[in-house]
Amino acid sequence: MAELRRAKEEAFKAHLLEQLAAEYPEPYAAKGEPAVKELILDALATGEKHGIENQGDLATLAELMFRFGRRFELSPDRAWAHKVLAKPDLPGAAKMAFLWKRMEETTDGRLIVPVKRKET
Repeated sequence: MAELRRAKEEAFKAHLLEQLAAEYPEPYAAKGEPAVKELILDALATGEKHGIENQGDLATLAELMFRFGRRFELSPDRAWAHKVLAKPDLPGAAKMAFLWKRMEETTDGRLIVPVKRKET
C-alpha cells in the first residue's frame, strides 16, 4: 500500500512539474527544473504543515509559490498570506481560494518577476 501511495505522489509531482513548465515556460526555464522540483517538494511540505491535503489545493499552492516565491516574498500580501495559512480552523480549500483571489486581485493576474540587479 505504501508503494502505491509513493507512486501516486511521484505521478502528482511529475504532473505539477509539467503543469508549471507549460503554464510559465520562461520563468520555468530561468529557474531550471531542479529548482522547480525543490519548490514542489516545499509546496507539498507547506501544504501538509497547514492542513492542505487535496491535490487541487496543493497544485494551487505550488503555483502560488512559483509565482510569488516560496514564502510569498514577491507578494505585497506576504504577511496576510502567512496569517491565512496559519489558521488551523480554516479548511485547505478555503485557504487556497482566499490566497488565489487576493493575489490575483493585487497583481491584476500578472506574473511577478524579481528584479536582478547588475553588480557594479
